[in-house]
Amino acid sequence: MIDFTGLPKKNKSYGGANGSKIAVIYEGEQYMLKFPPHAPKNDDMSYSNSCISEYLGCKIFECVGIPVQETMLGTYMTEKSGEKVVVACKDFTSVGIVLQDFASLKNQIIDSERNGYGTELSDIVSVFQEQTAVEPEELSGRFAIGRSGGLCHGWT
Repeated sequence: MIDFTGLPKKNKSYGGANGSKIAVIYEGEQYMLKFPPHAPKNDDMSYSNSCISEYLGCKIFECVGIPVQETMLGTYMTEKSGEKVVVACKDFTSVGIVLQDFASLKNQIIDSERNGYGTELSDIVSVFQEQTAVEPEELSGRFAIGRSGGLCHGWT
């Protein structure tokens, strides 16, 4: 795994509620480093394994031909919490292209009973049809409903 600790940082912020994020430059390219959030259901764990899950999920989607973000696993050392496993996601934005989190898209739906962070499947599916930022068929086509009813996405 790559040690991202000493890399140059960029002054860019990223949204989303699942862990802290910073921008770094790795081999001349900008990456978003995603840190694991604290494991809310198990106080004995220092953090969750969401970074590993995101990395593996992207690699699985990539293997079956679904276009996904470029990811790498690595580590990052902090003074307070020590070494953490992080996922580095290549920042594919450029001038005029902005990464918009799903909560912001969902917040544009005035009649939604839940705020942008609601996770009810019916609310999420209705956003696909009601939002106006992306063609509804294109947005729906990038999501699949798993056997457990969860959503898998092939693009961020």
